[in-house]
Amino acid sequence: MKVIYEKLLQNDHYKFRFTDDYDRHTNRFFNRIVEVDELPREGLVTPANVAIYLEHLDKLGLAAVLQYQNAEPIVSAVAQTGSRTFARYQLTAFGHEFMKAVRPLV
Repeated sequence: MKVIYEKLLQNDHYKFRFTDDYDRHTNRFFNRIVEVDELPREGLVTPANVAIYLEHLDKLGLAAVLQYQNAEPIVSAVAQTGSRTFARYQLTAFGHEFMKAVRPLV
């Protein structure tokens, strides 16, 4: 948490863009492919777990992955085959206040 918090303090947000394939028969998206992930991984014990870390921080209301632009449909021929989502990682207002309360002042 501390490392991600410090990274989000250095930069207000980090962009995160991904695509998902779409199955129109089941009306489900699947097969996520990350195109852009600007969150620096330096200093993280297990950088491969960033998605898990952020999911936990989101559930606690401390950080969020927020969509900042409408998703773009990916169309092949005449049908939608996927979607491109534009999001960003950022601390919530509660996350800022929480970290100020628990983080020792240096």
